[in-house]
Amino acid sequence: MSQDEALAGSGTVPTMVITSRRALFEWVGRGGLECVRGFKRKKSESKLITESLIGCNHTMPELESEAASMASLVVASLSRSFHQVPPSAVPATLDCILASTGLPPLSLFTSFLDDFPRLLKDIIREDENLNSEQCLYLLSLSSAFCHLLKKMGADCDALQSFMYRCFLPLVVVLQASQHDLLNQITEWFMDVVVETRAWGALEVALVPNFLRSVGFSIGMLRSGDLDFYEWSSKPFFQGSYDVIIDPLKDKELLPSSSSTFSLRTSCNVLSVVMEGALQCVQTHTLFKPAGEECCLAINFIKTLIWDLCNMTERMLLHSPDHRSCAVGFFLPILHKAFLANRKFEISIRGQRYEISR
Repeated sequence: MSQDEALAGSGTVPTMVITSRRALFEWVGRGGLECVRGFKRKKSESKLITESLIGCNHTMPELESEAASMASLVVASLSRSFHQVPPSAVPATLDCILASTGLPPLSLFTSFLDDFPRLLKDIIREDENLNSEQCLYLLSLSSAFCHLLKKMGADCDALQSFMYRCFLPLVVVLQASQHDLLNQITEWFMDVVVETRAWGALEVALVPNFLRSVGFSIGMLRSGDLDFYEWSSKPFFQGSYDVIIDPLKDKELLPSSSSTFSLRTSCNVLSVVMEGALQCVQTHTLFKPAGEECCLAINFIKTLIWDLCNMTERMLLHSPDHRSCAVGFFLPILHKAFLANRKFEISIRGQRYEISR
């Protein structure tokens, strides 16, 4: 057993976390200190609750319900503190809270997920043009989501829930005037994908949505016969996601078939996603031989190169705005991608094709 594990088991916060918390206290002042002190006071309470439940022979659903209730309280307090806590301090704060309360990361993630529509609506109601405090709040909240996703590891369901219920609604809200903020959140999300190797989730839930928006803007109603990613005029959210999305919470925030992402935003997000995949490949091939993670990223890059090339060709034949986006977003990232993949093959519905620079 490592020293950190032993300390966690004894109820003591590891030295590394204490150091991070002290750095946090210096930044946010007494308000942040009192916030974390509150969680320390809850530690003994949570231990007593757990012992009481076990001693009373409560069923697993009852234990899960109690954990969910405790997580909701923690999230409510954290949500209020995000106006003061910088994004860089959020991971250490969450680690401290998880160690102190004994809550699993999934419980906090689920509570954040359920509370997110309300938090986002509050910001939207205040002002369409976000001020610096609201931007900081969204960054800290996004940092919390990404850190918890990393803590949970390869949980594709949680990752796709985050994409559909948090990331895409955030894109809708931020696309008008907050491109830098959106880029930062997208980069953090790509870090999660790289660390958890969730490339398949991108291929199912994210890339087709933004390709669809670009295609709609040039009059396409569905993907082309030679496109790798398939999309159509059907709404974004279908199948199993009709079950997990509560219309009373999310209906106003989710994009629909009649409310797509803007052309510039769609091109921007796709270029940031490609950039993240390229950085993943470069990092892994630089320090160690290409393994499974690198191969997954390379396959993802190849399919995205193929579809971006197809879309770029269509955009260059369209309006000045489309040509501007193709030249400004797609061509630079495609040039960078081809430096690492000068020639490759791809299979489209059973047919093999070759593409080269």
